[in-house]
Amino acid sequence: MIRQYSLAHLSMIAVPPARLAAVAAHAGYDFTGFRLTPSPSTGIDHQVLGDARALADLKRAVDDAGVPILDVEVIRMKGPEAVEESRPLLEAAAVLGARYVIATVEDDDPVRRVDTLAAVAALAAVTREATREDASGRIGGFTVDVTDPESCRAMASSTVEAFGGI
Repeated sequence: MIRQYSLAHLSMIAVPPARLAAVAAHAGYDFTGFRLTPSPSTGIDHQVLGDARALADLKRAVDDAGVPILDVEVIRMKGPEAVEESRPLLEAAAVLGARYVIATVEDDDPVRRVDTLAAVAALAAVTREATREDASGRIGGFTVDVTDPESCRAMASSTVEAFGGI
């Protein structure tokens, strides 16, 4: 089995994403990932989301480095508002070609958790479809079939169940 390695952004959070891609390439990593939302613990915000020029510059840097993006972080699902709040990160993930979007479910309401996760997964699939030829989206390592909206709810429900109601 061939092992592949990804440089996690949180291991070098102060390094801007474009520079992290170059570092990952130089060090021989197979992938890297980016923390594109502000980090509550450090206060660091690389200010890529919502800035089309910054995102285009980052995409160029990623292409120049030649290191694929494994994941981007983080959608914090605290309630239904997380769906629209996740849009900029999902759009950036699609532009950068990220395989995964890291999400945390931080809602105490078990029904709302499933609804929010399903809605974010559906938005991820639609966002990916709008920016790529691939008609599937990924969130949390699950593939979401955009042609079957119920797969989003089933995926969310089974994920919550698998972890004992999260």
